[in-house]
Amino acid sequence: MITSAAARKAPVAVRHRLIKVAPNAVWAVLADGARYAEWVVNTSASRPARGHWPAKNAAIRCRVRSGPLRLGDETTVRNCEEDKRLELGTCRARHNVTFEPLIHLRHRAVLGRLARVGGP
Repeated sequence: MITSAAARKAPVAVRHRLIKVAPNAVWAVLADGARYAEWVVNTSASRPARGHWPAKNAAIRCRVRSGPLRLGDETTVRNCEEDKRLELGTCRARHNVTFEPLIHLRHRAVLGRLARVGGP
């Protein structure tokens, strides 16, 4: 079992994608918690959980669709450098070894959706 202290030190997935719009246009989408479901795949009905998004430790609650299932989820801001970097931590239940390949595909889809939402 991974403790919360160990989880913070565990490796995380890193994805890069060139989004051909001004950085402030992308940041405007990321910084608006109400638009979270527009760029996160299989997510709907996002709402604030705590803090002021996207400040560090702020969180959003949302519904995640997985086939016929609808699961509650929470995403927390791990780190935020305005106009530059946003690190998110997601739900405790969805991330496990069995689903890891699907999660990597989902992350790629998230970046693709962000590119469309943040674009002209």
